[in-house]
Amino acid sequence: MPFSSSIVTKSCDIFHLVSRKPTDSNPFPAKQIAALAGKGRRFMVVEMNAGQMVEDVRLALNGRADVQFYGRPGGVVFTPEELHVKIKAAYTKKK
Repeated sequence: MPFSSSIVTKSCDIFHLVSRKPTDSNPFPAKQIAALAGKGRRFMVVEMNAGQMVEDVRLALNGRADVQFYGRPGGVVFTPEELHVKIKAAYTKKK
């Protein structure tokens, strides 16, 4: 499935991108991500690496939205519960 065709799923004002491998994000959907920036919108990039994708997201947003990062290298898969805790902690904070 091409990255751009699966770019956005909305649930409770949480948007997420799905990329299973580096070729999914070529070309990187910078315009689509930039279009999501808006009033009070915040982003969290979750990666199973040291943060390569988060830099691309920050560049696409060009300072128009807050970007949080949660990631780790080593192949340990995130659990849904772990992600829920991280997202809740990040987005219940006041800006």
